[in-house]
Amino acid sequence: MVGIGSDAAISFAQDKGYFEAEGLKVETSVVANPPAGIAAAQSGQLDLTYTPSIPLLNALSQNVKLKIVAAADGYAPDAMAKAKANGNNGSIVDDTGLLVGKDSGVASAKELEGKNVSVPARKAQLEVTISNTIKEAGGDPSKVNWMVLDPASALQSLQQGRIDAAGLVAPFIAKGVAAGDKLVASPGLEFFETGAVGLWVAGDSAVNSKTEAMAGFERAINKANAYANEHHPEAQEAAAKLTDTPLDVIKSGAVAYWPTSVEIADIDRVNDRLVNLGFLPKKVELNDGLILNQK
Repeated sequence: MVGIGSDAAISFAQDKGYFEAEGLKVETSVVANPPAGIAAAQSGQLDLTYTPSIPLLNALSQNVKLKIVAAADGYAPDAMAKAKANGNNGSIVDDTGLLVGKDSGVASAKELEGKNVSVPARKAQLEVTISNTIKEAGGDPSKVNWMVLDPASALQSLQQGRIDAAGLVAPFIAKGVAAGDKLVASPGLEFFETGAVGLWVAGDSAVNSKTEAMAGFERAINKANAYANEHHPEAQEAAAKLTDTPLDVIKSGAVAYWPTSVEIADIDRVNDRLVNLGFLPKKVELNDGLILNQK
């Protein structure tokens, strides 16, 4: 886990006995960022870790042996249509955002050239999606001063004027907006469009030695994801508790979505865009064997 609102689904898998029904005893911990989680899964410190597809592809490009076990979060098939129907407002479905301070003169992602912009990890999801937004707006992301800060530190630094903009996830976006900070862009939806973005991933050695347990984890998570989609108010209450955020702040943010499958086409679309933006020198070779229980 990385301590975000979508962790609500895995808490359902625990609290509602979905793991127990599969004969699993699952212990969770929060890692600093997805690349740190991948390193822990690779070394065997963790059986599974949460990661967005971008850090996964970065790791695969470096020949790290990983397998996708289940979806953790993402965008519903109708997410883009909902955003367009609400005046191209991606923030209603996108739990990532680019914030500037309440007194900032920055009104467009293009104006971030030469500015200090924080992200949770370099070359990972928010740097990539914000770079895409800057490029689409006519700017040059290579001229941004990227800084690594965890979400809580980033929000504090933004509000104290130590950085010019922050790439954040829920619930920190809603916390910032509630304090007067301004949302400049919702970069995730435009980049990913639809499907699974956050993934539960295991190292090859863990998959090979615990095959049945991994299959049970997949079934339990899919059941929990479906439950979360059907019980949004309960999921929002769980997210508020998990992230120590007031419930009204959670409710003011994006409506989360938890996919119940992972499609190789969704991962490959990200693969193409990483190459086009220069984050990968060439496409990572993918096949259905990357995803557990798909051939």
